[in-house]
Amino acid sequence: MNIPSPIRKRRVASLVAASALALGGIASSAIIGSGTAHAATCPTPPFTISATPTTPASCTLTGTATTSGLLNLTMPTNTLTWGSTGTPIVAGTNVADTATTDLGFTVDDQTAAAAGWNVNASYDGWVNTTSTGVAAPAGMVIQFTGSTTATTTGAVPAATPGFTLTCTPGPGCNDPNNTVTGYPLTITNTAINPTTPAVAIYNSAALNATGTGPAGQGPVDIGIVTPAESAVNPAAWWVAVPLNTSGGVYTTNVTITIASGPTV
Repeated sequence: MNIPSPIRKRRVASLVAASALALGGIASSAIIGSGTAHAATCPTPPFTISATPTTPASCTLTGTATTSGLLNLTMPTNTLTWGSTGTPIVAGTNVADTATTDLGFTVDDQTAAAAGWNVNASYDGWVNTTSTGVAAPAGMVIQFTGSTTATTTGAVPAATPGFTLTCTPGPGCNDPNNTVTGYPLTITNTAINPTTPAVAIYNSAALNATGTGPAGQGPVDIGIVTPAESAVNPAAWWVAVPLNTSGGVYTTNVTITIASGPTV
C-alpha cells in the first residue's frame, strides 16, 4: 500500500514586541513579555528614530506570519492481510481483514479552508507469487465497508471525533459529513480498468448536513483506531475469492489517496 505520511513541522518565530500570527486566515495577537511598558508603534515608513548618548530610542514593529495547515491521513498499518498459510481462504467466499491495526484511519484537516476532503482507493491487480503464470480471476476483488461480519449489510464506517484539549467541537473542529453511499464499495482494479477513477471510500462535504456550518475540520477517526472505539463500525477491507481461484499467495498494491474537496 502506498500511503503518504505527511510530517508536520512547526516553526516558532520570536518577534520583538507585538506580533500577529495568522493561521489559514484566522489571526490572533500576542505580546512578548509581561510587566514591561512597550514603546510606541513605529511611525509610518520610512522612519527614523534617534537616540542620545544617554537616552535610547525605540518603537514597536508589527510582525505577521501566515501559515498553511495540512490535510493529514494517518493509518496504523501499511499492510492488509487476508488468510494465511495455515488458514487459507476457501474459494467461493468473501473474507474480511480483521487485524486490529487494519480497521480504521484518521483524517485531520488543519487547513482551515473548510473545503471538505475525500479519501479514495485503488489497487493494481493480483500477482500469484507461488505459481508463475497463474492469474487471479477477474472476480477476485477488494471491497470496503463498515462491517467485518458481512459485506451485504451496507454498513457505513463510523466517524469518531478525535478532539484534543485545543480542538473542541465548534469553529475549529467539526464532525465530517460523509456523502459516500453504496457500501460495500468495490475498489477499482487499475490492472483491469486503467482509466476508471479510484473509488471514494469516505469523505466530508464542505458543509454539515444542515448547511449551517463547515464540516470535517480537525482530527476524526474513521472506523476503529483506538480500543475505546471497539464497539463502532470498523473501516473494513474485504477480498472476494471466486470458486475458480487457483491456490497460491496473491499480492497487490493498494493506493490510498487523500485530497481536498469532497469528491474524487
